[in-house]
Amino acid sequence: MGALEATFLVLTVISCIFVRFAPRPDFQCVYKAKTTGEMQILPVVMLFTNCVVLVSMYKNHSTSDMSVMPCLLLFVNSYAVMFYAIAINDMLPLFAMSSLGVVTGVFFNYFFYRWTTHKRHVMRIFTTAFFVCAAITIYSVLAIYEGTGQSNSSVDTTMGFMTIGTTVGMYLSPMATIVRVIRTKTSSSMPFTMGIVNVLNSLCWALYSGLVGNLFILAPNITGLALGTTQMVLTYVYRRKPQTDDEIISATIENPYDKSALVTDAVEKAAQAGHVHVLQWLYNHHSQVFWGANEMRVAAQFDQVTVVKWLHAHTAPPFVGMNAIELAARNGNLQLVKWLHKERNQWSGYGAGEAAAHGHLDVFKYMIKGHSVLRENALNEAAANGHLEAVKKLARRQPTLVTTRTTTAAAESGQLHVCKWLHGKKFDGKFALWTTAAMDKAASNGHLEVVKWLHQNRFQESWKACTREAMDGAARNGYMQVLQWLHKHRHEGCTVRAMDGAAANGHVKIVQWLHENRSEGCSQDAMNLAAANNQLQTLRWLHYKRREGCGTVAMDEAAGRGHVQVVRWLHTQRKEGCTSNAMDNAAANGHLEVVKWLQKHREEGCTAQAMDRAAAGGHLETIKWLQKNRFEGCTTAAMDNAAAKGWLETVRWLHEHRIEGCTTRAMDEAAGGGHFEVILFLFANRSEGCTWRAAENATRAGNLEIVQWLYSNYSDQFDRNRVIAAADRDDFYMMEWLHSLGIWHTA
Repeated sequence: MGALEATFLVLTVISCIFVRFAPRPDFQCVYKAKTTGEMQILPVVMLFTNCVVLVSMYKNHSTSDMSVMPCLLLFVNSYAVMFYAIAINDMLPLFAMSSLGVVTGVFFNYFFYRWTTHKRHVMRIFTTAFFVCAAITIYSVLAIYEGTGQSNSSVDTTMGFMTIGTTVGMYLSPMATIVRVIRTKTSSSMPFTMGIVNVLNSLCWALYSGLVGNLFILAPNITGLALGTTQMVLTYVYRRKPQTDDEIISATIENPYDKSALVTDAVEKAAQAGHVHVLQWLYNHHSQVFWGANEMRVAAQFDQVTVVKWLHAHTAPPFVGMNAIELAARNGNLQLVKWLHKERNQWSGYGAGEAAAHGHLDVFKYMIKGHSVLRENALNEAAANGHLEAVKKLARRQPTLVTTRTTTAAAESGQLHVCKWLHGKKFDGKFALWTTAAMDKAASNGHLEVVKWLHQNRFQESWKACTREAMDGAARNGYMQVLQWLHKHRHEGCTVRAMDGAAANGHVKIVQWLHENRSEGCSQDAMNLAAANNQLQTLRWLHYKRREGCGTVAMDEAAGRGHVQVVRWLHTQRKEGCTSNAMDNAAANGHLEVVKWLQKHREEGCTAQAMDRAAAGGHLETIKWLQKNRFEGCTTAAMDNAAAKGWLETVRWLHEHRIEGCTTRAMDEAAGGGHFEVILFLFANRSEGCTWRAAENATRAGNLEIVQWLYSNYSDQFDRNRVIAAADRDDFYMMEWLHSLGIWHTA
């Protein structure tokens, strides 16, 4: 071998090794972003030793949208070249590099099959590849050992053409991406690093094979060199350029169903954030935007005074519902309230009450001068928030607002100063009244000083100061001092709900105190609720100190909430066991560890509800495990539930791996939830369709884009009267669209 040949042999080996690791920079970006973005798998034909993508696939246990074909193209090519290398006795670099491709190909294809959701499709492709490789093996072995009757040169030629076919097929794999780049005029889907390495690798192989006179290696690598160079040229021509703000916004708000739907959403977001420059851009560039009242209300709610003034000057939003001045009053923004009143002639009869409820007396004084409608809720909220001056002004201005709900609100929130002011005063000729709810709720919330005051000043001689709920609530919420005070100074006592509630919330010291100082005891709910809430210490104490025990609901609920330690403890220490609800509940909440434990240690099993309810939570791994390890299966409720909650991957998996299908409820409820991608999948892959409920649900939820799509694709199910009845009159975008179709007038 000459020096030149040796040099290119070494360069070829090095370039082959680089090719194996070339995708690493591109896939590091994929790994960090947890998405392939626009990158296609087709050009990534030599990624088998790439540890980054394997780690990503392992973590996600998914192959995403990757195709298995490039894996097999490289494997089959490496497999064919390996036999060709043996036939022509080229151990280095040809045999060594092709063997590396075979090993890494097997490794990667294994993990691809393990984590793909399309196992049947992939298995069919693997089967085809197996027969191709089997044919290559049979012919190669027979030919190499002179079993075909061919001469050595004839064998080399035949196997050389086989190599050309597989190599050209491998190099043609980027064609789909090249077409995509030309069509989209962006090279973001083409990995740049690997493109360079592939060009250099093809060049080295071409030069080496030319020097040694091997046309069967030279021909396909010239093809690879041409395609690789084309790829690099396209990468440069359609390189990514920085986008301007206008281009970014324009790309963001593109919408095939309603040109203004996402624009109006952008308007509201900009108004909320105070981005007047964005509003100005939208105003100048999108004449189809429907400028309603929502953005004005949002701006007022978030104190964006500049935005409010800009909207008034440019769009003249209409007045509806809880308008901007009411929200400004609630926030205590007197400047904005005055501006809205003066410049827009806007007013709200409820504004004064909103201001008072939140303690904004300056706004209250300003707005009370005009027409005002004071509501009891405003006074009660002011009392609960401790705004005494606001309480005084509201009560004096409209005494009829003071009710037992006012006194209870003050006591419940621990506003002792408000309680003292209300006590003993006459409103509308009557003293402020108190009920047992005042002390009950004050005790439940731990307001001991309020409890003492109520006991001393209002109910000294009364047996109706409170009920047993006072002690029950104090125990339930862990207020030991309140509990002990009530035990010492009041006579109402408590019920079994006291210890039950304390146990449920893990207040073991209160449970012990009640056990030692009270006679009411507890019920099975004590252990049941403690188990459900993962209170293992309390559970153990009740097990050893009390005799009420628990029911099967204890393990059922503990399993459903994922408390595997509690489940194990109940299994070993108690005899009640569980029901099939245990595994059903655990599956419903995605607690696969608990499901597996129950499968191994219990015999109750589960029902079809396990998979149905797991689908509702989008717990796809749990569903797959149930599919593999249980026989109960699911019902149509599984896909219906998944669609209703927007779990697209779960819907897709159920469609591909189960036969139960779904009902019209799937699309009906997906429409109400705003899950457009799910709707489109069902439309493309299922035949059940929807009912009139879909449009009604979407309208009620304000999902204009979906309503428009349903109107276009399911006009026979579009009940105009129901849509009008479901529409929010304050949803200007929805109402404007309905009006534009004449639907409003025909309702």
